[in-house]
Amino acid sequence: MRTVTASEILVCQLKPTLRVQVTTADGTIGRADVPAGRSTGSHETVEVRDGDDRFRGKGVRNAVANVEDRWC
Repeated sequence: MRTVTASEILVCQLKPTLRVQVTTADGTIGRADVPAGRSTGSHETVEVRDGDDRFRGKGVRNAVANVEDRWC
């Protein structure tokens, strides 16, 4: 069995970011947090922010939903 979970976490300066955890069939766990940097080069990822009142529009619930819809 393999599981993929996503969640919104807060990093430095209380900025929300995405955390994804993958658990493999043998129980191995891999986890990645995706903090946003200041640079926005052409080879970097695209931020998916909520744009609502939470965290001045910087929440990542939409990004969490994208992961869960695709992998869970």
